[in-house]
Amino acid sequence: MTDRLEIMDGFRQRLQRAMDVRGYSQHDTARATTLSRQAITQMLAPETCPRARKMGPKLYQLTKLAAGLRVNPAWLAFGSGNPPEAGKAGKEQNDD
Repeated sequence: MTDRLEIMDGFRQRLQRAMDVRGYSQHDTARATTLSRQAITQMLAPETCPRARKMGPKLYQLTKLAAGLRVNPAWLAFGSGNPPEAGKAGKEQNDD
């Protein structure tokens, strides 16, 4: 069980980093990914939803997050691959 919690903590840190690099708030992230703000909140603060702490995001949520935040899905999920670059960030920028 500890391994799963460590994986989820890593996911939350990577999600927050991707949001920070893009300059996105939870509201911006919800809009960019078409996920609800409540879903974003639960992923970032799992104490609001015990299931989220144990299970993590569903595959469709992970896919939408990676696309909306323009990050590598493997990096977001597991930390493998390249993280987002701060120099290529910003709400106003459309392409990487």
